[in-house]
Amino acid sequence: MTTIFALLLALALGLVTAEFAARRWLRSVAHTYPWKPYTHFEITPDPAVLPQLSPKTTFKANSLGLRGHEAPAAGRVLRIVTTGGSAVECFSLDDSEAWPALLEAHLSATEAKARLGVDAVHVLNLAKSGFTNEALGYLVPRVLDRVGPIDVLTITTGTSAVNAWTKAGTPPFAVAPGHAWDDIHWHGETTFGLTPATSALAEMVRRWQHLRARPVIALRKTGGALAAGRRARMQATEMRDTTPDPAAWIADYEASLASLVQSASRYARRVVLLRQSWFDAPNPTEHEFAQFWHGFVGDAPAGERAIFYSYDAFSKMMAATDAANVRVAQRLGLATIRLADAVSPDLENYYDQIHYAPAGARKVAAFVAAELLRILSADRAAEVKATASDQRPAA
Repeated sequence: MTTIFALLLALALGLVTAEFAARRWLRSVAHTYPWKPYTHFEITPDPAVLPQLSPKTTFKANSLGLRGHEAPAAGRVLRIVTTGGSAVECFSLDDSEAWPALLEAHLSATEAKARLGVDAVHVLNLAKSGFTNEALGYLVPRVLDRVGPIDVLTITTGTSAVNAWTKAGTPPFAVAPGHAWDDIHWHGETTFGLTPATSALAEMVRRWQHLRARPVIALRKTGGALAAGRRARMQATEMRDTTPDPAAWIADYEASLASLVQSASRYARRVVLLRQSWFDAPNPTEHEFAQFWHGFVGDAPAGERAIFYSYDAFSKMMAATDAANVRVAQRLGLATIRLADAVSPDLENYYDQIHYAPAGARKVAAFVAAELLRILSADRAAEVKATASDQRPAA
């Protein structure tokens, strides 16, 4: 009996020790991943809700939990990381249709590589629906050190900040953000419990199983929540046309963006702000209005939302973040690219007020590629000139 008790006690102590070791490893040693490594979705959009989208799309994350393929093994590689929220993530678009992937294709053309002086171009997509400046600021030091030397990092933010402010009812003060890691799949902030299912050991088993199986997740007839949100907006019990003074909210947004830029600058040779575009037509048609669902108040499910901000009010909030982006760029000496110059506000380019349809993504990719090629070619020419000047013999 004594022997059995000793064995049980040893087993219990071993489990407790293993649990604390697992917690320490997950919180202090394990890497952070925006998506689980090797995430794989096969998506079939509902054509009645999303007629602009391809009938079947694939979304894959690589070993870093970023959308994009693995880095080239050798050669001179131009590394670009695109960061932002859902307009950069392009979740509903196929891997071959998302604008960061198309950007890579444009810059991988023979003539472009020759102008850039590289053998290959690699674009990684560090973006996800809901990512705020704070979320990206949390991720940058935890992910980018594993990417390798980064030549260009682009930042495209605005919508997530607007969404957070409208959900809170646009108070005349800065909205306290949620946890920066709320939309991140694997991170070191997990709270563990005392039950087997909520233990760190169970979490390690789940991660191991995922890495071993690399499951393919099928999403069929997607777009239901979007359709419900559209109907709720059309049937809103209150449509607000104005907001309180946004000065405090915008000041907070501007400060968080500047902090993100400064953090990103430690990992990338050049940071470029892509000024986010949105459906900003002067007089949308009734059919176009019916596609919109942004600007809701509160956390109710999509079909139960009752209070919304009007199209004009939402556009003014987006314009306020865009102006803040310009101010940050001017203050910190960053290049900017205005995406609205690439896409007209219509349902060929957008499938709602923010997100690009495949046609819009193609136009954004081509435009950003041309602008980056211009910027980087000028950088390269300046470097060559400086090198030649340094090597010129003294008179």
